[in-house]
Amino acid sequence: VTVEEDNLVVESLEAIAITESNIDTLIGKLDDSMTIHVEAIGENPHQAVMVGIVWFVDDGGENTSYYVPFALLQSDSGKPLRDWLSDVSKKKQLFDLHRAQLALAWQGIHLAGVDFDVLLAAYLLDPTESNLSLSGLSVKYGLPSVKADEDVFGKGAKFRLPELAALSDHLGRKAMAMARMVPVLRDELEKGDMHRLFY
Repeated sequence: VTVEEDNLVVESLEAIAITESNIDTLIGKLDDSMTIHVEAIGENPHQAVMVGIVWFVDDGGENTSYYVPFALLQSDSGKPLRDWLSDVSKKKQLFDLHRAQLALAWQGIHLAGVDFDVLLAAYLLDPTESNLSLSGLSVKYGLPSVKADEDVFGKGAKFRLPELAALSDHLGRKAMAMARMVPVLRDELEKGDMHRLFY
């Protein structure tokens, strides 16, 4: 379901913040192939501050995202999620594999099994594109809108994480945008005979 909001198309999403009490809900949804988003603050992934990870689930048109704060991911309860992240047989689609792997590695979490990097695909398709953010790519490919990070977090001295519901929704929409972009970009790579470069 999509709606118009400020002249932009916004897709419906149920954004769930995971806690100790409902973590089994997400664990039960883990699949062999999923879109995830790793949110880390800071330009340098070696020094980035981890915020959390979002798993996106499309249950036949019911869009649901599950935001896991990083402290919970590192807890004993988060072990099944960490195991899934490091399992090479579980295929993952995300944005900026290099950054995500480094940021997680510095926290002792191994990320494996990534079979699609939205950022890399978008760059290969158009190396001259000046706005390779998820919000910019959503507009470029005519997909539902994603707010720019600076519109949600602010920037510089005004940077702050929003309250949990707004944070879960924003990060969930980033993961949903990636899920929508993957088939579009795969198709573009095939059409341009660039899939060999990517895979």
